[in-house]
Amino acid sequence: MIFTTRDIAVGVWFAILFAVALSNSSVRHSAKELLRSFVQPAVLILVALMGTYTVGMTWILAQVDLWTPLLMKDTLYWFVAIGATTTFSMVSAREATGVTRRLVVDNVKVVVLLEVVLTTYTFSLPVELILVPLIGLIAGMDALAESQPDTKRASRLLKAVQGLISLGILYFAFSQAIADINDIRSMAMLRQVLLPILLSIGCVPGVALLLVYVKYQRLFANLDLGPGKTTALKKYAKRMFCLRLRVSPRRVDAFLRTHGIAVIEIRSREDVDRLVNEFGEKTAYQEIATMDRTLQNLRSG
Repeated sequence: MIFTTRDIAVGVWFAILFAVALSNSSVRHSAKELLRSFVQPAVLILVALMGTYTVGMTWILAQVDLWTPLLMKDTLYWFVAIGATTTFSMVSAREATGVTRRLVVDNVKVVVLLEVVLTTYTFSLPVELILVPLIGLIAGMDALAESQPDTKRASRLLKAVQGLISLGILYFAFSQAIADINDIRSMAMLRQVLLPILLSIGCVPGVALLLVYVKYQRLFANLDLGPGKTTALKKYAKRMFCLRLRVSPRRVDAFLRTHGIAVIEIRSREDVDRLVNEFGEKTAYQEIATMDRTLQNLRSG
């Protein structure tokens, strides 16, 4: 695991700001509340499952010589910035959205290559120790200026300064990369470029299954509400729901929206069968209507 001078500079300033923040009693109280919410069993289970899946993906990549221990830092960065963050946002969202789009299309872009170049070719540590807080300060001032109607000119000026600094960093990074073109063509650089792409693609089925599990847990929570449900009835309802809704978070979402209250009011197997059949008929009608609209569009086109 190799840390660049930029990693070290960010770590140093983060430690300083963290220590200063903890000196304030209100910040300490907020930090305790945040930590308490994070260590909830449901959150820890999600992190553990995602972490285990990521370890499995890196093991597979290592078998085909696409991952080495030197990529541990990049893997951790991906896990925190993309893997865990995207998973939590999708799981906490009210409606299921495309897993592939969120994990691959939105994350694997040209910025991956730029990020590799920018994090590989950095300035000396003293320069990075000055550059990191300077960029953060300018970005913070810009955000503050943009939120005030009477400081729009200042915001434009700060954006211009940020642009000049970014261009300077890009020029330095790419000039170093061009000078070291043989290393860019090496297997080590290829692994570093491919890692976030392969992890994001490989994460799609795991996150999709995890999303299905979470959606079903929400549905089963409704089933636990309301009196008069025996254990046998709950098992029957769960089995019927799984057979009808299958491994589809969108179908579970749709069922919760249309029959969520009715699930609470279930009292017999007949109630379960009625809900499942109603949803099946509605879904079939919607699919037929969608196919008809598609055919009409093709004919008119």
